[in-house]
Amino acid sequence: MSLNSISIEKQKILDCQENTLVIANPGTGKTFLLSHKYISLLKQGLKPEDILCLTFTEKAREEMENRIKKFIDKDNIPVSISNLKIHTFHSFSAENIIKNKFLVTNLGRYFAYKYLKEKEVFNYSDGYLMSTIAPTIDKMIQYLKNHKITPEKIDIKRAGDFLQEKGRYKKEDLEKILYFFVELYKEYEKIKQEKGYLDYVDLLLNFKIDSPLYKYVLVDELQDANLLEAEIALHAGQKFFAVGDKKQAIFGFQGGSVTNFNKFKQSKVFVLSENFRSTNEILNYAKEFYKLNGNMVPQELENLRNVESKTGQKPKLCVSTNQVKTTLLLVKQILNQKKVPTILARTNQQLLQIASELKKQKLNYLITFSREANFAKKEILTFLRSIFSENTICLKKALFTPFISISTKDAFEISENKKIISDEIYKKVPELKKIKESMHSFSDLINLFDNLIIPKAREQSKEYLNMAENFKEMLSEAKRAVDAFNPNEIILYLSTADIPLSEIKGEQNTIILSTVHKAKGREFDYVIYLPAKSQEKLAFRSAIIDAILASQNNDKSNVDEELNLDFVAITRAKNELYILNQNYGRYINSFIDKSFIPEQDTFIENKNNFEKNWFAEKIIEHFSNKKSFSFSEIYLSPEDYLYLNILKIGEISSSQEIGINVHSIASKILKGLTQEEIFKQDSQLEKYEKYIFNIYKIISEIKQKYALVYNSELSIDVPLSEFFETDAKINFNGRIDAVFKDNNENYLIVDWKTDRNEVQSSKHRQQLELYMRALSKKNNIPIEKIKIAIAYVGLKKQISDGVLDYKLDEQQPSKYIFENIVVNKINLFLYWKENPQNFIASLFENESNDPILIRILQNRDKL
Repeated sequence: MSLNSISIEKQKILDCQENTLVIANPGTGKTFLLSHKYISLLKQGLKPEDILCLTFTEKAREEMENRIKKFIDKDNIPVSISNLKIHTFHSFSAENIIKNKFLVTNLGRYFAYKYLKEKEVFNYSDGYLMSTIAPTIDKMIQYLKNHKITPEKIDIKRAGDFLQEKGRYKKEDLEKILYFFVELYKEYEKIKQEKGYLDYVDLLLNFKIDSPLYKYVLVDELQDANLLEAEIALHAGQKFFAVGDKKQAIFGFQGGSVTNFNKFKQSKVFVLSENFRSTNEILNYAKEFYKLNGNMVPQELENLRNVESKTGQKPKLCVSTNQVKTTLLLVKQILNQKKVPTILARTNQQLLQIASELKKQKLNYLITFSREANFAKKEILTFLRSIFSENTICLKKALFTPFISISTKDAFEISENKKIISDEIYKKVPELKKIKESMHSFSDLINLFDNLIIPKAREQSKEYLNMAENFKEMLSEAKRAVDAFNPNEIILYLSTADIPLSEIKGEQNTIILSTVHKAKGREFDYVIYLPAKSQEKLAFRSAIIDAILASQNNDKSNVDEELNLDFVAITRAKNELYILNQNYGRYINSFIDKSFIPEQDTFIENKNNFEKNWFAEKIIEHFSNKKSFSFSEIYLSPEDYLYLNILKIGEISSSQEIGINVHSIASKILKGLTQEEIFKQDSQLEKYEKYIFNIYKIISEIKQKYALVYNSELSIDVPLSEFFETDAKINFNGRIDAVFKDNNENYLIVDWKTDRNEVQSSKHRQQLELYMRALSKKNNIPIEKIKIAIAYVGLKKQISDGVLDYKLDEQQPSKYIFENIVVNKINLFLYWKENPQNFIASLFENESNDPILIRILQNRDKL
């Protein structure tokens, strides 16, 4: 659309002098319309200081500002560009910070993690608490505050009456979560009050407008603004001009609300129906899709059409049970036509699967998943941990980051030395010791960012630099949140940080992979859409929010975001649209070709020509020296095997530490030590009293059938060929926790497990079957005389109730599982040993998010 082309439809809207609400269908030029409205107001005599323009994202703000500047230059309008008032809602509200208050962006996540960890609300790993649960709790708080529901307004008992079981959460579990959530919410608000902090929603809540600040307010993407933002926009100006579309409301989890349209109903309503993007075939399909699947027929869709009557092929629907393979076939078919497709999916996981296959086929692509920023976050945190730790594993990992001036090959050689200690690492890398000795305060840490981390980040990528600068800004928050210079707490604060979004711009002949959410506001020539039903991982979130809202007589807006996500995806396509789904489902209507089948194509076989380099030599050397293996090794992915067995940088998690100590305690008990004697040897073990109680209970249960303790902590090292069909000269080794025996020479192998649940029981039985076969050969015991049992001594409910339960699982291994899983796992490991190049190929065939593996891949040809 040229700068001069204002259609009759748009001109009619621009001429309206009343409060105006515009329903902007997809591709109808809403940004163009808003920009022209701004210019028309200037031409009517308003000054830039009289007009406030509000957008939802920084990208939209920049686009709006650039368009307005072009129009001003073109029409020679005598105004100062510096006086333009074009803001995101966030930046506009930030101008209203109260004196002596400090804006925080990450405190909610940090505080939620600390609180949940301290109170032991959930029985999840620390990593899951930090990456998933804490951000979810933070979003719940922000969502409620957007609805003006502060913690003192929540009646827990009344809200509890509205709780309904959801997913795997029973009502009693939800009641516990509700209680802890409200208490956490109270404490969060209290600590902010005490320290003088404000979060973003506080800015909105505290935004006082006694009288309109502007003569006109222009609002973009009204459906994405939350309730408080909409109220600010409504009261900030004498008149408003708002643009939005309920059908494209897909950010409800961020507080976006279609009820905003009711707030702006005192206005003249227009509908933009002239589409400048898609063919009429795509638009006809989109209209019919929404009509058939929505609760009502939106009138604003009736006249949606391409302004130039642009036509093309019908959208195509392909039913496939193998979405990844079919996508690859379709990509190749489109590329063969000298066209470049864009792949839209609902989840990042879908995109990563597709990306791995595109990589194997040596096809160029860009993915909107913030890989570089995520990569940067991991590497910067790894480097910071090494500065404040003497742990050799932390130091080893830091050597692979760009902040240490050694080659990847040298880092590899230091890392593979299992016996190396921290002092030896410092001798080889003195700069690491020098940095460590210079860190005494926040100012030292900020200097480190200024003088090393940010300059090195700048050499990596724009996203990497954004993450580094984001971390530096967050240090100011951490300084206030952490009472003293506590490195562990500072790193924890940074660890909970969100990854900043960045725009990925595709180059020519590059396939773009994007989620639907990140594709909002964009358009693509050829779109392949991969639907997927949203599965709420944390069903407690909506259960708690719904109950609290209902208790306040403030129900959630009834928006079908699933429908809207589909609609947004469909309407990104300009020329061609392909939908790949497991069944026809709701995607079939009279405007789509349902018989479409992609042409078959020849795929590049994943042989990965073997390249001899220093890394390949290291892998060959490792496997040639490999004389034995354990059960855990055959279950490792190539990436984890590299980490644990070659680079020796596997860290012991808190749950693994519990397991190690509990195994030691169980062994001592079986050797005759009492609880008092165990505690006398090591008082640190007193915290395992509940586990000890369960160990005694299980031993008592076992001894009803197997009265004798045959052995404890029994090491086995048996040639694999003695109990497994192979010519490989390699031993199987392991450590059997305990073996009991009865008077009839029957044996029971027992494996102590501190797992929170029984999810891994099948895998545990596979391990015990190998132990059973090895023990039979080692001690000449008929295998039919040996049985196995899993002794769970740390079972917990998903929502903590303080109870540590136990169970003796005596189910015996499945022959089918052994022959079809364990045998295949062992054979794959033996194949790697005989053909190390295939291990290397497996390492690099999939998309990895691991910084060390990526650094090795980048530098495996460099000495």
